[in-house]
Amino acid sequence: MAVIRTAQIDSEQWQEARVALGMERWSFSHKIKAWNHAMTELVAILKTCVARATTVSPTDLEPVLRDSRLAVPPIEVASRAEGDGEVLQAVLRQMEVVLNDSAAVVGVDFVRRRLATVIAKAKITLSTVDLDDAPARDIRVYRDEDDGKRSRNAQERFDGLMIVAAAVAAKLDEQIRVEDVRSDLRVAMLLIGWWANSFTVIAAIQRVLQAKTPRTAQRMSDARVFRDPARANELLGRFEELQDLGREGPAAPPQRRITVLGEERTEDDATKDLLRGTTGSIGQHLKEKAALYPLDPDLGRGNRGKVVLPSGKTQRQRGGGGSGGGSQESKKDRELAGLIGEAFIYELFRVSLPGFDEMAWLSCNRNAYGLEGEGNDSLGFDFSYRDIDNRLAGRSDRPLSCIEVKSSSGDGSEPFPMTAKEWDKARECHQAADSVYIIVRVAHVRDDPRITDVIIDPFGLYGVGQIAVASHDLWVHVGTPEPAGKGA
Repeated sequence: MAVIRTAQIDSEQWQEARVALGMERWSFSHKIKAWNHAMTELVAILKTCVARATTVSPTDLEPVLRDSRLAVPPIEVASRAEGDGEVLQAVLRQMEVVLNDSAAVVGVDFVRRRLATVIAKAKITLSTVDLDDAPARDIRVYRDEDDGKRSRNAQERFDGLMIVAAAVAAKLDEQIRVEDVRSDLRVAMLLIGWWANSFTVIAAIQRVLQAKTPRTAQRMSDARVFRDPARANELLGRFEELQDLGREGPAAPPQRRITVLGEERTEDDATKDLLRGTTGSIGQHLKEKAALYPLDPDLGRGNRGKVVLPSGKTQRQRGGGGSGGGSQESKKDRELAGLIGEAFIYELFRVSLPGFDEMAWLSCNRNAYGLEGEGNDSLGFDFSYRDIDNRLAGRSDRPLSCIEVKSSSGDGSEPFPMTAKEWDKARECHQAADSVYIIVRVAHVRDDPRITDVIIDPFGLYGVGQIAVASHDLWVHVGTPEPAGKGA
């Protein structure tokens, strides 16, 4: 690009000169990226339409939507440096070509009609396309998540809805077997593999329940279970007739009492309350705190001071990482701090970041907050989120954000521990083009939780001296944040 601009010629003249010298035409990376972005979104839109339609077979249409010609831009697009605005039209034309060549496939006419509607609504970008049979949340899942994540999330959604359906059916003297729903061909297809989608599968489950347990399906519809999905304990909270579910009476109080968010309670009571998630007392307080302290878009965007490690042994102050930390607190206190910190971030981010939901929470603390689905503490981070509106990472390329929460009982300025796995993941994200590691620090977690710092790409900051690590135990010292926009 710099050569072309300096020579004051267009890219076609430059390409012709390359060919004259016996060289191949050059493919510009920014055009390939623009093509892949637009084609991925278009396929996600059409894929959603097919997955939700009862009149066509996704299995028949899968080879069409996965045609290899959709994966690579034509050379006339990739070799032209100019004309970024022409990429979308080229993508739409290529899809038309593939559909025309697949005219004999049953269901292609349906896809053609949906494509015609997309073309009519797409102006400069596909973001202006709004189809009744392609909700934005379904499209986002197909566009941004791989098969494995979509399959896990779809199965978790299925498990949660079956918990609710079974409870409601029992109250209405209806019976529903999980396998009766799972064995439905459309439900099974939407639970695993290329078609898996945690939102699209909801409509398929609803159709099965309407056929097998109509009163249960209607009651769940009245409670907006299918329209506004959530984790099972939140959904159960929408039914007055189920409010006594699982409340067998208070357990014997433990000897130790603790204070959480201004309320004194036993450890067992706190654990049970946290298992109720947002519907519990602690969850409600965390939701209120999230509303009081919205995400500051400037956090993590400015420069930081250089860090010099203190001489001698690192002082370990009160606080904790995602699983607690700090030698002045008991192990149970640290674990509780870690759980409350992650729960606070969960409540905050799901109202602050578009598309952030329970599927983003990956650590085992999700289970302690009442979410179904098995958590995993070996990943090196707590949450995974595609920053689709670039509100978190300060980047414009919608990176996959691997988020680690570090909670503190203090003001959040003290050093904090990282595991070797967390640091390795931070290094891996730094070296990858499409991901970023982010540490979110939550201070005063037991009393008045709030985000005090967002550390974007800690491994990169380490390289420029704005983070220092005591390598013998991986205690991380962070430079004081400077106002956004201030020079180094």
